[in-house]
Amino acid sequence: ASHLAISTSSDGGAFFSGIICVDGGANWDKFREFAKEYGHKTQAEMAELWEGEISKRTISRALKKIGFTQEKRPMATGSGMK
Repeated sequence: ASHLAISTSSDGGAFFSGIICVDGGANWDKFREFAKEYGHKTQAEMAELWEGEISKRTISRALKKIGFTQEKRPMATGSGMK
């Protein structure tokens, strides 16, 4: 499916304009795969990597919608730290 930069979807799809397909449905499966692959990057970096125009705020909302969380990496603290 082709992707549009703007959506007039009645289900609030305009918030996810870079992820909306021409038929008005969201391509969430594709976005989930994208999030799995690039989830270690910042939202600004993810916005640049996504095909088409999308803001980092839209990336943030879309990640929240699919339940994706970016967990902090555990700190490498040696036993010698005081």
